[in-house]
Amino acid sequence: MKTILVPTDFSDNANRALHYACHLALGNNAKIVLMNAYQSPATTSNVMINFTDILEEDSKKNLELLRENKAFNAVEIEAYSCYGYLSEAIKKAEKQFKIDLVVMATAGASNLSSKLFGSNTTDAIKNAEHPILVVPNKAEYSNWENITFASNIQESKNDCPFKPLKELMTKPACKLNILTVVEKASDVDKSAINKRISDKLTGIDYTINVKENDSVTDGILDFINENETDLLVLIRKNYGFIEGLLHSSVTKKLALHANKPMLLYKYCE
Repeated sequence: MKTILVPTDFSDNANRALHYACHLALGNNAKIVLMNAYQSPATTSNVMINFTDILEEDSKKNLELLRENKAFNAVEIEAYSCYGYLSEAIKKAEKQFKIDLVVMATAGASNLSSKLFGSNTTDAIKNAEHPILVVPNKAEYSNWENITFASNIQESKNDCPFKPLKELMTKPACKLNILTVVEKASDVDKSAINKRISDKLTGIDYTINVKENDSVTDGILDFINENETDLLVLIRKNYGFIEGLLHSSVTKKLALHANKPMLLYKYCE
């Protein structure tokens, strides 16, 4: 991991995500690209002010102020101001800076009737080419010693996620919980799963876990509440889980686990 992209809207939650990203950067000898995406408001034809120029100036000014914050002095930070929607700006940054990881904030849990992710953020999660780390507003940085990977592993024959998973397990004490949520645990053949993946996780301390629940989302949330988890890993093809988080009742549940960052990998062929 050499370059981390951190989109910001200069909110407190975005600043917390930046702090989290700085810890990651220090631990991996990486640099940060701090990005702000801005858009012009709709105006009538007789408005003479060029809002785009004003927004660009404000974006660059605020990025520079944040970059010069003494709290981030130990990390190399490059400011990047980009016109357009967030998902479009992320794609541009991925190409320009050879991004390895995107770190984003959630909207926070202070207003539980609001959506956890804004629509732009959700689009970015679905469309970004590189892994995305979603940092809840109460998350504090800690070593990823207990990692939960949630996947319909018995049905999926796609084993390419195990390579990046193994790369995450950098510390001898790391433990990996592989989680699948089904209606009936008796339908899952854990021995067959283990036989298929054991050679891909050589040297890794892992456990295959089966959680019974009619809802995959609820099953995952229950598991990370019951088991020590520093990081939840998902494959982004599983949009049902991500979109399920946008439902208000699930948002309230997630607020109880607001210190659990989520690492989202793109589905690989």
